[in-house]
Amino acid sequence: SLSEEDDVFVYTLEDEPDSPPENLSVLETSSSTATLTWSAPGKANGVIQYYEVLYENESFSTVMNVTSNKATLMN
Repeated sequence: SLSEEDDVFVYTLEDEPDSPPENLSVLETSSSTATLTWSAPGKANGVIQYYEVLYENESFSTVMNVTSNKATLMN
């Protein structure tokens, strides 16, 4: 049986963040590219493995998985 002197460690799986990334900015644009930056979410729920960046318009869509807080979208 456990006593007050026993330490109990419980590990839980990481989960998706409870909030979106913050401070989203468009740094550079051209007729075919846009560079985005952002800050980590306030409640990350663990280590961020990657960010999923989705871009779509009337004729095109793509999804990028990036491990940093910067992405350049190219059409």
